[in-house]
Amino acid sequence: LLPRLGTDGSRRTAWNTVLKAFANAGDHEGAADWHARMLHAGLRPNSKGYGKLIEAAAKAGEADAAEEWLRRLSREPGMAVSR
Repeated sequence: LLPRLGTDGSRRTAWNTVLKAFANAGDHEGAADWHARMLHAGLRPNSKGYGKLIEAAAKAGEADAAEEWLRRLSREPGMAVSR
């Protein structure tokens, strides 16, 4: 796992960078696993992180999973989904 150095914002950026790599590869399973590790490390994804989870699912052809990530995003405090 990534070290616990820096602020939550800088740590989240590092974790999101890994999510971006999974999204670019269309590896939804890897992205979902990384999300679980992120939560275990005490970080919640921001809207960019959720965007990468949605992208990973969509590129993997998993529309239902992409919709579920969008639902989770919409339930996060302080985050809104634009239409």
